[in-house]
Amino acid sequence: MSMYKLDERIAQHLVSGGPIQVGTRDSTNRTSYTRSWGCKINDDRQSMILFLYRSYCPQALQNIRDNGNYAAAFINVFSYETYQIKGSRARILGDLAPYTNILEAYYRSQCEMVTSMGLPQLAADSMAGKSREDYIPVYCPIDECFCQTPGPGAGDRV
Repeated sequence: MSMYKLDERIAQHLVSGGPIQVGTRDSTNRTSYTRSWGCKINDDRQSMILFLYRSYCPQALQNIRDNGNYAAAFINVFSYETYQIKGSRARILGDLAPYTNILEAYYRSQCEMVTSMGLPQLAADSMAGKSREDYIPVYCPIDECFCQTPGPGAGDRV
């Protein structure tokens, strides 16, 4: 499958700090869900790095190891603008150190979002996982992009 290239506007949406939900599947199509704590779009805009929680759902990481299939939804909680990215060749990367600044920026974004909704910063802290060591960087080639914003066009390929 040829890789899809994100346009700049969608790429900016994906890194804007909203919630990221990631689905995977095993060889019998049983699904597993996890969250991502941030996203880095690579310069080619044909791939990204997601940061999955090791302890939140280890089955999702095992599924990535086994078959590389994923679907990720990127949601703006204020406008409900949502995009789904799908890919089939994801792989786990070893070193988290190069991405520390991305994780910190995502944390700040989450704090701003949570407090603007009237919730205490503690809510963002609880979403952040146990520790930085809990994050696993996952390289995700982008095969397809879909609009999932409620309303006309929901489900359309972008």
